[in-house]
Amino acid sequence: MPEQHIDHRVDEIITLLSDAMKVRKPNWEWCERKVSQYRIRAETIRLSKRDWHGIEDALLHEFSHHVTWVRNRTCYHDLWFCQVLAEAVELWYSDVKRYGWNKEYAAVQAYAIRNGYIQPTWTEFRVGQCVSWRQGLQRGTVHRVNHKTITIRTEDGGLWKVHRAAANVIEEERV
Repeated sequence: MPEQHIDHRVDEIITLLSDAMKVRKPNWEWCERKVSQYRIRAETIRLSKRDWHGIEDALLHEFSHHVTWVRNRTCYHDLWFCQVLAEAVELWYSDVKRYGWNKEYAAVQAYAIRNGYIQPTWTEFRVGQCVSWRQGLQRGTVHRVNHKTITIRTEDGGLWKVHRAAANVIEEERV
């Protein structure tokens, strides 16, 4: 019985969003992968019960891929996608802050930070404590850069780990 309840809930979300956003309903199915995905050619959302977003948030994310594909033939995590995702989240949760923005890709997190849906993932970091990460690369104050975080050597000699999307936002605010 719980399986049928979950299936019904997924159908309910897809129907509500498809009607509200005026797009054809995508197909959907369960998959054995660890993460959910959207199959463009088949216009099918493949949901994983093990997705770390949670089923509802994963569905909203993949549904947003469906909308951007149907409307614009794009499938990237760009501004268009972020706007569609925010619209879908607002329709389903009635409050964009209830969505798990902090579990999203860096570009989507940066959009959420810029729009005030979430705070950056750091709390102690302050703009005055370091140079921007691009300037830091030139001056040698950036200690380490990887695909998600930047470790910055602060003026007092400490090291701060900052999410790359948040660092981009801070740099924009400093200009």
